[in-house]
Amino acid sequence: MGKRALVMSGGSARGAFEAGAADYLIRQRNLSFDVITGVSVGSLNGAKLAQAKGQAELEKEMAELHDLWLGITSAKDFYKKSILGPVVLAFRNHLYDLGPTAKTLKKQVDPDRLRKSGRELRVGAVSLETGAYHSVTQDEPDLHQWILASIATPVVFPPATIGGAHWVDGGLRDITPLSDALLALKDAGGGSNTDLDEIYVLLSSPLDLERVTEVKWDALHVALRSLDILTSEIYREDLLHMLDVNKSVTAYLRVEKELLAKGWSQKDIDRLLDGFQFKPGKYRPVRIWAVAPSEAYLDWFTMEIDHEKIVAAFNGGYAAAQKPMDEAELLKKLRP
Repeated sequence: MGKRALVMSGGSARGAFEAGAADYLIRQRNLSFDVITGVSVGSLNGAKLAQAKGQAELEKEMAELHDLWLGITSAKDFYKKSILGPVVLAFRNHLYDLGPTAKTLKKQVDPDRLRKSGRELRVGAVSLETGAYHSVTQDEPDLHQWILASIATPVVFPPATIGGAHWVDGGLRDITPLSDALLALKDAGGGSNTDLDEIYVLLSSPLDLERVTEVKWDALHVALRSLDILTSEIYREDLLHMLDVNKSVTAYLRVEKELLAKGWSQKDIDRLLDGFQFKPGKYRPVRIWAVAPSEAYLDWFTMEIDHEKIVAAFNGGYAAAQKPMDEAELLKKLRP
C-alpha cells in the first residue's frame, strides 16, 4: 500500500485556510499522513501535526491547531510591531519581531516528539548568502530555528542565523514543497509504479493572483506586493512541474506496458522512449489532490491579521477540502 503526504504552502495568516482543510481531512475523513512538508506558515502548521504518534494523537494535535487559529485576535498573536514603523528599516534589516510566534512555537512543537512520531517532516528555508533552498527533517537539532527561518519573510521579519548563515522564508524558492514530499515519501518507503503514493496539496492562496486596489503604495507595500507576485509565479510553476512529471511518467509506463505485451524487448522500448523528459526510476507517479481557496481571505502582502477573516478562511478551507481537486481539475485551473 502506498504512503500519504500532506503539503502545506506559505502565506502568513492565510495559513488558516490550509489548517481548516487539514481539519476536515484528519478529523472527518480520518486520513493519516506519513509525510508532512511545509514552508513559511505551512512549516508551523506542519510541525504541529507531524509530532503526533498515531491517528488519535494526530486528531488531538489538529484540534489544538484549530483552537490556535480561531483564538487569534490581532497581529500581536503573530508578531510585535515597532513604534517607529517603517522608519526602523533605516536602522535594522526587518520591520517586525517574531517574538510572539517564537513563544507559540516553543510551547506547541516538541522536537523530541517529532523525532519519535514515526512521521517524516520537511521544513524549508532559503539562504541569503547563496540563494539556495534547503530543507531539514524532524531530526534537525535546531528545528525551532529552521521553522522560524522558514517563516521569516524578508524585510518584514528578521533572518534566522543558523550555522553562521542567514536564512529566510522558504517560499522564495519553493512555496509549495512538493519535491520535499516526493523525496520524503521515498525515505518513508512509499509505494511503487502501480501501488501509488498519494499527495494532498493544501494551498493558502488562490491559484490566480488577485488584483489589488486602494492601497497606499509606499516602499514597504511595493516590496511586499512584489514578493506576492513572485511567489504567485513560483506557486503555479511548482504545481505545473509536478503535474508534468506525473503525466510524463504515467505515459511512459502505459506505453511500456503496451509494448511489452506486444513482445518488444526492454532495450528497444528504452531506446524508443528515450525522449521522455521524466522517466520511471528517478521518478514515479503519484496520486495528487489539491485544495485551494477561491478567494484571498486576508491580504498577505499587508500582513493583515483579522479575527473574523481568519475564522472565515479556516471555515473556507474546511468546506473546500470536502471536494478536493484531482489532477485533471488542477491542470484545468492552471492551464485553462
